[in-house]
Amino acid sequence: MLDSLHNSLGALHGNYPRDLNSAINLYQAIPSDDACNKDLAKYKAHRNHVTDPFEDLPTVYGELKKCLDSHDYSMVLSIRGTWTINGKPKLDDKGTPIITSHALVPYKIEESPDGQSAKIYVYDSNYPYDPQNPDYSTKYVQVNLAPGTENVDNYDFLTDISAFRLLSLEAIKQSADIPHWVYDVESNAGHLLYTDSLGRKLGYDQGVLKDDIPGTSPIISSGGETGIDSTESYYVPDPSIKMELYGVNNGVSNVFMSTPNGLIVANVTVSPSSVDGFKILNNGTGVYFNSENDTAQSLGLMLDIETPDYAQIVNASLSQIETGGYVNLSNDNGTLILQNSGLPRTCNLSIQQVTSNQNSSISINNIAIEGDSTVYIKPSNWNDLTNSTATIDTVKNTQGTQVTSQGAALTIVKSAYSASYDSIGQTITYTYTVTNSGNGDISAPITVTDDKFGTVPIQSSGILSPGSSVTGTTTYKIIDADIDAGTVTNSASAKGLH
Repeated sequence: MLDSLHNSLGALHGNYPRDLNSAINLYQAIPSDDACNKDLAKYKAHRNHVTDPFEDLPTVYGELKKCLDSHDYSMVLSIRGTWTINGKPKLDDKGTPIITSHALVPYKIEESPDGQSAKIYVYDSNYPYDPQNPDYSTKYVQVNLAPGTENVDNYDFLTDISAFRLLSLEAIKQSADIPHWVYDVESNAGHLLYTDSLGRKLGYDQGVLKDDIPGTSPIISSGGETGIDSTESYYVPDPSIKMELYGVNNGVSNVFMSTPNGLIVANVTVSPSSVDGFKILNNGTGVYFNSENDTAQSLGLMLDIETPDYAQIVNASLSQIETGGYVNLSNDNGTLILQNSGLPRTCNLSIQQVTSNQNSSISINNIAIEGDSTVYIKPSNWNDLTNSTATIDTVKNTQGTQVTSQGAALTIVKSAYSASYDSIGQTITYTYTVTNSGNGDISAPITVTDDKFGTVPIQSSGILSPGSSVTGTTTYKIIDADIDAGTVTNSASAKGLH
């Protein structure tokens, strides 16, 4: 049996640890990558309070028993609980008990005759294996399986066990993978809390760590720790699950979000009464921020899009976001889109592209963002940002003063061709696409009013039915002031008759 376990542990990375102790230590620190996080979320039994029964404990225990009964020693057992020293909880700087995880290698189960309890014998890196005494190991995890009283007894330095999870060694073999859908927050100023459509929660809710959402998991590495005043990490592969940041102190909370397309970072000013919402957009090419309660005095967003050939990194520093206001920042194939709902704000933007042999950047400061508008920013050459210019277009989404019915609405999208310029007299063609986004007909004349070009005719006769679109164009010639400014900024609105 020991040879089988040793082979399972040692063969995965193409190496063979010199002894069983080395093999167990190799897998003591559970990595945080995609495969491991998926396993830990799949094979998860947990409880929120010490008086609660363990949810799914018989199921997860059954998976482990099935493996060991067939002499398959390919599972690592991770248990989570309160770190205890000399019978007393270890506390963080604020006097809160520290929660940590510990990884064990199970090799045998002794089940009671009635099947209501079991001892899971384990190898533990804290207790080195002695080859001169093969029967030395008396370390085991006691599980109680009686319906309604499911429980895991205290183990060694861990008390109040709150999670019993399994991880396959095959998943650990993939530890070189970059983790996706992992969210970290430096929780001295704020806590992340997730809520699914059924009201189940993940994260700290009024000081209690909840772990109720299937397919998700807190990430507490073996030997690592979490508490009210430490960094929190969560694996949440479904970006539709509601994500909120609850302030606990006055300060700046830093939230890190890894996605299949790269990394998103938010630096948010928080207070004990603040609640802010986040959403990951388009598989990680964009991020949404909403100030739900209390004004965020400042907001920094970093959007890092990674490809095999390059990384495009955008840093946006925005002025305060009032209660109820929101912003979206996204990178749509090289066009940066900043959507604003609420009051006007300003934005400083830093854009960078990194390749294997080049690093170029450009900064654009004091961008004026109108209320309820969308700003399109397109660098002329991502491959040489340092020597490029950027076109900035603002689209003001409005119904227009002559459309008064609640059933009628017009939206407008404006695009510019060419997206860059380098000489006086160069022509830029603007195309306006106006869509009837309401549920009632809108009659001509339909026009666009642009603060730089005046009135642009779009549709002179007929009716624009719901869901239909119509386009119009106008041109603009670059002047000397545009060369000096490096950008052309304008906004537009559409109107019609209802």
